[in-house]
Amino acid sequence: MAADPRDRDQALALLQEYTQSQSLLKHAYAVEAAMRAAARRPGADEQAWGGVGPAEASCVEAGSEGCAEGGTVVVAPGADAGAGNCDLRFGGGDLALISEAGVESTIIDAYQQGRALAFENGETAGSLIQGFTIERGQIYQGGGIYIKDSSPTISECLIRFCWASSGYGGGSGGGIYLENSESDIIDVTFDRNSAGSPYGALPYGYGGGVASIVSNPTFRNVRFLGNSATAVDHSGECCPEAKGGGAYISGGNPGFEDVVFWGNRAGASSGSAAGGGLFVEGSIHLAGVSFVD
Repeated sequence: MAADPRDRDQALALLQEYTQSQSLLKHAYAVEAAMRAAARRPGADEQAWGGVGPAEASCVEAGSEGCAEGGTVVVAPGADAGAGNCDLRFGGGDLALISEAGVESTIIDAYQQGRALAFENGETAGSLIQGFTIERGQIYQGGGIYIKDSSPTISECLIRFCWASSGYGGGSGGGIYLENSESDIIDVTFDRNSAGSPYGALPYGYGGGVASIVSNPTFRNVRFLGNSATAVDHSGECCPEAKGGGAYISGGNPGFEDVVFWGNRAGASSGSAAGGGLFVEGSIHLAGVSFVD
């Protein structure tokens, strides 16, 4: 049986082992101090109440195994960059990661060392990412966020400068990659993300902002701004494909409600390029959607 995550010593050990984010550490200690102070008035157990800060922060850094289902982590303002902000996972638990001050003040910067977040353990709509700027993630699928066999909720986020690319030259879903998902993407802006590469033997780029594969996500009040899908063949032996500068849809039946596509592009050196704003193979639902060059 997993150890009780609200044991302060165990929670702190996990937090110190896995956390490279100084703002998250500071926030955990601040929550501990506040909870201890609150416990004094009713004469409650300060040790138990104080453990909430380290315990909930350790849930995010080490995964959700043993953490309280439905827990919430509120992250203090700050910009954190590097390997400690790559491939963060909830481990199948329904947890909420919420910024205290919103996208302008709370930044997850993967610094081109991998993707920022991954959900592939059956997380449901109860898993929430809210109020963050997610930037400079880079990997062949889902530079910013990778979602497979899971349906987390992404809300009030700015996803920018993320890149889906591999050493072979191809990539899908610069901002977000979804596969077998029913995620809600609400009040999110995709800004200048890209898929594909000018190098490699298999040049393709699908979905600079989003690639949705056999999925039924809902995009509500979303902005796709200046995203791109590119493919360049230097070998002369294959046919590059660039599809869906803003979003690439293959299968499923995604919904787009109150969505703006502005200045997105798809381009290939040869072969085919299609859907600068939106490329669809299958069916979609559109309501209040506008396209602007």
